[in-house]
Amino acid sequence: MMQQLPSPRTLQAAVQEVIRQNQGVGYNPTWFISTVEGGYAPDLVGACNRLIFSPEAVAYLERGVSSHPSLLTLEDLIVKSEYGGEWGFSLDAIEQAAATVEWLDLQVGRQRWQWLAT
Repeated sequence: MMQQLPSPRTLQAAVQEVIRQNQGVGYNPTWFISTVEGGYAPDLVGACNRLIFSPEAVAYLERGVSSHPSLLTLEDLIVKSEYGGEWGFSLDAIEQAAATVEWLDLQVGRQRWQWLAT
């Protein structure tokens, strides 16, 4: 079942929404929480960039969606939420996030989130 993508206004709210949703479906994103300091990292964009470009982080997400197909990722929110383009990410980071979302959807065998029209 495809879910409607949330649309937090700020990067901090997006990070906290990912944590809340992940824990709500029974997945504890400990590496994500640690890296972004729960949404309070002094350089939150930098912390998120490190995750976006980390092959290890993508591997964690891949394992996460294998057992929790409705898992929300920061990449989902960056790419297609209403405010994701306003959070200070470079085009390279947005393109990498889009590639990760596409890969995770392929792993699940369907589009996981209903995105807003762009």
